[in-house]
Amino acid sequence: MKYSVRIWFAAILLLCAAALGLSILCMTAPRLLPGMQRQLAAPQYLARDEGGRLAIYPLDSTGAAGSPVTYDIYVNLLPEYDVLKLRAGIYLADARAVQQLLEDLGG
Repeated sequence: MKYSVRIWFAAILLLCAAALGLSILCMTAPRLLPGMQRQLAAPQYLARDEGGRLAIYPLDSTGAAGSPVTYDIYVNLLPEYDVLKLRAGIYLADARAVQQLLEDLGG
């Protein structure tokens, strides 16, 4: 009897460990904002926090940023995940991805 209880305990413990591991993996996997999907072509835009507001920079073929277009979307009012991503810079594939980001962030 003691042997079967130990087997059940070990099985439940193993199942809990597997569930915990899977949940940690899902939470730490990078969530991709629109336009950040892995792509073969170079990104055309860069979204960043510029003085507390959202700025979109066009990128040339070398990756250098041009003059930004600043929007009245205040970065510090966004969810923390979006704030961190914008402070690091979000590369966007095309104008459609820029439009999707603006809609998602409330602009």
